[in-house]
Amino acid sequence: MLGKGGQAFLDHRDRKSEVESIDRSIERLERQKARAKMNMDNALIRYQRQKSNANNNLAGATWEGSLAQEAEVMRKRYQAEIDGVNREIDHLRAERRQILQ
Repeated sequence: MLGKGGQAFLDHRDRKSEVESIDRSIERLERQKARAKMNMDNALIRYQRQKSNANNNLAGATWEGSLAQEAEVMRKRYQAEIDGVNREIDHLRAERRQILQ
């Protein structure tokens, strides 16, 4: 049977381990979010390059419209991924605060 001091030590150790695990998860998610933002930026740069290649005629205008729709779909997809990661990070941070109380 553990005394109060021994149990307090074990409780502290367990909380510390949980907090460290949460911190690692947050760091992983922050990297994931940064990659998603970079991918979104690169996709939008590619769109801008393709858009500049569209000729000033009906075929070019049609292609440009198609590119614009594709760019918007990509932007929404990446933004949804970023928003999901942000929600997960917020949840982990709330869990971390609760553990440290």
